[in-house]
Amino acid sequence: MNKKTRQFLLTGPPGCGKTTLVEKVCGSLKKLNIPVYGFYTEELRVRGRRQGFDVVTLDGQRAVLARILEPGVRHNGPIVGQYAVNIPSFEQAVLPLLAKSETGVGIIDEIGKMELFSKDFSNKVKQIFCENRVLLVTIPVRPLPYVDRLKSEHPSAVVIEVNGNNRDTLEPQLTKMIVDAING
Repeated sequence: MNKKTRQFLLTGPPGCGKTTLVEKVCGSLKKLNIPVYGFYTEELRVRGRRQGFDVVTLDGQRAVLARILEPGVRHNGPIVGQYAVNIPSFEQAVLPLLAKSETGVGIIDEIGKMELFSKDFSNKVKQIFCENRVLLVTIPVRPLPYVDRLKSEHPSAVVIEVNGNNRDTLEPQLTKMIVDAING
């Protein structure tokens, strides 16, 4: 028996507007008095140059996800490309939000390579998918085995591609689909 769609997975190349779309949908849901909880990921730029990524929670907290690896500085944690990933900071900000058994819509921006270095995060994401919560999630366009397993284990989750042609028009449709999932 196929359950009604309750998980909405946004994908597309970096910079296509996934996070901006998530922020717009969150704003629309809040205007409808639908609670949202979770986080989005934001680039940290200094003088126009990307220095890393922060996690911004929907309750206003900010935490380091990753920073450019400084030459000559030893980093004991995971490294993705030129970025040193700060798992303790990420987990401290994100895990308490996902542990809540909230009503409303869970926002996870994103389930990517950096975030998946946290085993506690990957376990919590799997759990909340199994709980059939209403979720708005971003995923990378490149295949990741963890994300591929989530999609195959939850065939009612819908994958929506975001691109330059649709990113500005998807918000009303996506908001309606989420509201329908909550009410259905």
